[in-house]
Amino acid sequence: MSEITFEQLNLENPLLQSLENIQFKTPTPIQKDVIPHLKKSEDIIALAETGSGKTAAFIIPLINKILKEQDSNSREIKYIVLSPTRELAQQTHEVCKSIGKSLGITSSLLIGGENIQKQKESVSKKPHFLIATPGRLKDLFQQKILNFKTVKGVVLDEADRLLDMGFKDEICFLLYQTPKERQLMMFSATGNHELSSIAYRFNAEPKQINLLSSNLVVDKIQHTVAQVGDNEKMPLLTYLLKENTKAYALIFCNTKSETHVVATWLKKLNFPAEGISGDLAQNKRTKLLSDFRSKKTKILVCTDVAARGLDIKDVNLVINYDLPQDPSNYIHRIGRTGRAGTEGRAISFCGFYDCENLDAIESVLQEKVEKEQLTNEMFIFDIGERPSLERKPGKIIDLEKSRKKKDNIRKAPENKKVGKRNSAQEKRKEASSQPIDSKKRKVNATKLKDSKTMINKDRDLKNKKAFSQRKLIITSSSLKDAESKAMNHFKIKNQSFLENTILEKGRRKYFGLIGPRKVKYEFKIKPLYKEIISEYLNGFFAKSPFNVDFEVNKEGKKLIGKITGEDEALFSANDGELLSSLEYLLRKHLSKLINLEKAFTIQINTSEFINSHERRLEVLAQKLRDKAVKRKNSVITDTMSPSDRYVIHQFLNNDPRVSTSSIGKGHYKRVRINFER
Repeated sequence: MSEITFEQLNLENPLLQSLENIQFKTPTPIQKDVIPHLKKSEDIIALAETGSGKTAAFIIPLINKILKEQDSNSREIKYIVLSPTRELAQQTHEVCKSIGKSLGITSSLLIGGENIQKQKESVSKKPHFLIATPGRLKDLFQQKILNFKTVKGVVLDEADRLLDMGFKDEICFLLYQTPKERQLMMFSATGNHELSSIAYRFNAEPKQINLLSSNLVVDKIQHTVAQVGDNEKMPLLTYLLKENTKAYALIFCNTKSETHVVATWLKKLNFPAEGISGDLAQNKRTKLLSDFRSKKTKILVCTDVAARGLDIKDVNLVINYDLPQDPSNYIHRIGRTGRAGTEGRAISFCGFYDCENLDAIESVLQEKVEKEQLTNEMFIFDIGERPSLERKPGKIIDLEKSRKKKDNIRKAPENKKVGKRNSAQEKRKEASSQPIDSKKRKVNATKLKDSKTMINKDRDLKNKKAFSQRKLIITSSSLKDAESKAMNHFKIKNQSFLENTILEKGRRKYFGLIGPRKVKYEFKIKPLYKEIISEYLNGFFAKSPFNVDFEVNKEGKKLIGKITGEDEALFSANDGELLSSLEYLLRKHLSKLINLEKAFTIQINTSEFINSHERRLEVLAQKLRDKAVKRKNSVITDTMSPSDRYVIHQFLNNDPRVSTSSIGKGHYKRVRINFER
């Protein structure tokens, strides 16, 4: 079957000539499917992978419409293109210029970080296209620099990311200002039910075009996960980059500050690396991307926001220095490599704080990510000290230089003469500290401490029993007696749970030579999750009326228990209310004895209630949805882990009455459930 050509799409001849001049020969699948619909002014929601040619898919037909209407000489704003990031807007602007310049098609780039006065001058010339970030476009509209009365269509590029970044209010505001009959075009790399909601809200009836592969990860991308300690990330990264001398790499971090730390560290190790984030000036960001595209810089360290939507070819290595909190970002990140049929490599570092993110990612992929086989030789620890950030964004301190500078400040010149000011200071020190006048001054007695009281208080502190919730200090001449007291304090029956450290050995009782010796011990509980819980449940069910058996196993950071027997149905009744209560008691008991691992979870099931935790989350989602619908307003959950939020989002995904979004910063966020209609 022969490939379709641009000529077969019935485009205007001048446009075909322009496409030929820039070597656009055959349309990509997304262009082939989208162009006919946009030529007919139809609303669409198009889903396709990043790098599939989405930008040209809307620029080409919109220019064609302007040419067909013989409107290229008119001075009216015809189309608005909204982008989530400045870099993506710049990229779209370049595509528009390359195709439309010879045809008399004009466009204005309206983004933050650039001279707003120049943008006002550009807008005053009434370009055909406004290519903008939402904030800057809204700002110019509110300043009454422009109006949208002549707008025929609005494009939301990377629409899912626009919503993720919190631009929904700006998008709705701008759409309200455009004519009701305008065309609405949404392009996205992931599905998002909120896109349809916005479309219907603004009188659009979009055609759905889905070119996303059923496989979330392209087959030619080999992606693995390396389970490391948090202090092993840079040693492993150094090894990987030294081994891959031809690496043209993107390294992703979750925060702006970590981006600049990693980039600076790599530069100190003589790697051609640069870091890019929203904190840098726009001209600096543009220069960095230009250097990376030209391969002057071979390694770019960035955040999801900085890299979203960028079309950078030939990237052969992606490294997730931090695992993304949002599983969809994992797919976007590793999708930067393995483009246009080439093979790609992606390696994700899974440190202590990343494990929860990995669970959510594997849940979305519906498969386990292959584990990287690591050896001791793959860690290079001779990498110097970690750079530290100054307060100014993107500014890095060199620790060694900083220390030398401080040392020089501390050293006073030996032969420096004391000036008049210093002499005056010395005289002031010698002067009496009494007030000049002879009046008695009131003294705040509450600020003075009686020395005897202080001594007694100090003695009381020393005699006070020395223990915290998770450790106990006992001084005793008998280890057996000390262990008995520790077991009584921690309320455990199994002595093997205890571990002790000798803090101090005292003198022997008689003349310091003979007799028993007083020893100070520190007792803690070993992190024996399974054994501690089993002992607790034995005692719990022995005292309870329930006729059940149980078994407990620990899988990674999850403790899974199963209850069976005559009364197990009581535990699964009412959507597992008793199971929830039991999980709460077990977690509380464990937390009193040991420091729980981050993201540690307890899940107790019955044979009829296999995934109680997920089921209860679905019940919660159902209740909150009903509440939002009844109130006709939004409701917000408590803070949740990424995997728990994913269950809520998925459960409500196809419910047209509500939409969901994650709100907040950091690992744990809340879910807002919005009433739609």
